[in-house]
Amino acid sequence: MRNVKELLIFLKYSLTVTPLLAYPDLKKPYVLYTDASNDTIGACLTQPCEEEETHLSCLRKEKPIYFLSHKLSDTQSRWSTIEKEAFSIHYALQKLDHYLHGAEFIIRTDHKPLKYLLLSPQCNKKLQLWALGIASYNCKIEWLAGTDNTIADYLSRRPPGQEGNQNQSETIEVDISDKAFQINTLNSNKFNPKDFASCNKL
Repeated sequence: MRNVKELLIFLKYSLTVTPLLAYPDLKKPYVLYTDASNDTIGACLTQPCEEEETHLSCLRKEKPIYFLSHKLSDTQSRWSTIEKEAFSIHYALQKLDHYLHGAEFIIRTDHKPLKYLLLSPQCNKKLQLWALGIASYNCKIEWLAGTDNTIADYLSRRPPGQEGNQNQSETIEVDISDKAFQINTLNSNKFNPKDFASCNKL
């Protein structure tokens, strides 16, 4: 019983001292980390920390705004590596559009060919389509070593024992679906932020 009380005290203290997610600052640029594994993609949206924000659990002197993880369908899991890595950027931009639309940000990926995605002509139709979507944002793509892309890499790994639970009966492929594991305070699957911004549903 004593251990339970000590654990509760520790948890309460941790929640008051170390926020897991921070509110975005519209005056600062964003950094979007993305990664893909065999059957899952992950992303982390961050912003630079100020000197007075040292109490936050900053990642590389950055504070996390949003974590995103998404399980690929059976068909998507058979895509090539560059398609999976490009889709992780495309998917993250679609889910985080209410943060990134009109904002300045950097996309960081550990897949080096994606650094030239917006600069080189593409023969692959999927890559062409996603490159056009990415080009509509005020962003640039940077490469970083896989050992430095730890947050997005972790989010692109499925928990042990769940790797073989793919639904083999999926027949309809959708570009953006509701199979995201939401790890934030607002569940963007439940509403369209653009409707609220334009007051269409008020």
